[in-house]
Amino acid sequence: MNHRQKPILTDLLSTSRQLAEAASAGDWEVVGELRGQHEKLVRTLFNELNGGPQSAHVQSELTQVRVYTDLVLELAKKRRSGLVEAGQAMHERKRATKA
Repeated sequence: MNHRQKPILTDLLSTSRQLAEAASAGDWEVVGELRGQHEKLVRTLFNELNGGPQSAHVQSELTQVRVYTDLVLELAKKRRSGLVEAGQAMHERKRATKA
């Protein structure tokens, strides 16, 4: 890992952790605010890594980023399903009141 990659990887790990914490707390507004920053850090880091071999430390940190990302995606899917179900229930209630 070179001197430019270390702060990017540190920031990426921190942002990933913040995303996971916000998603776990159901704070989707914060998730939305952090998402763009997270995506930019991912692009920047992978441009810096340039497909070369990675140290065990970098691999370990990227694995943790992946764990956080997977958690956020899982929670987002659950949230989306809940919203869809709530929307369907509201639609059914609305239809029932018109009948």
